[in-house]
Amino acid sequence: MKFRTFAVESTSYYLDEEFVKRCGGKIWSLYIYTNECRTFCCELTPSYEQIYLGEFANSLPENELETEEIESALLESGLQTDTVMYMHCSNVDRFPHYHFSDWIDFEGDNYEEAREIASEFFGSNQFLPTIIGANEPGETDA
Repeated sequence: MKFRTFAVESTSYYLDEEFVKRCGGKIWSLYIYTNECRTFCCELTPSYEQIYLGEFANSLPENELETEEIESALLESGLQTDTVMYMHCSNVDRFPHYHFSDWIDFEGDNYEEAREIASEFFGSNQFLPTIIGANEPGETDA
């Protein structure tokens, strides 16, 4: 089953303008999803299940102590975010979002197992925050 990452800008949820500036001006909520499974949330329009991975800054300062402080604050704010989000497939497919990777295939006996493996892979790899901004909004690699 193939998964890829998806970022939604969440800067507007942060009220501290100075903190946002220290984060490079933008903060992103990162999710993974697969287009191989669709969910019907009490309606006829199908949705993708998106698994929340965390909050990431657009860029981080070179000062290691300040970077740790920002990452800690983002981690804490992410604890208040639902771990699963559903969005209509048609919205995701045309959403001006960022793709950080090509589709990556994860083996599993079923959807839940493949999702767990993908979530651990993307969540534990530090390459995700470094590629924010690699694509401009609207670019896709479908």
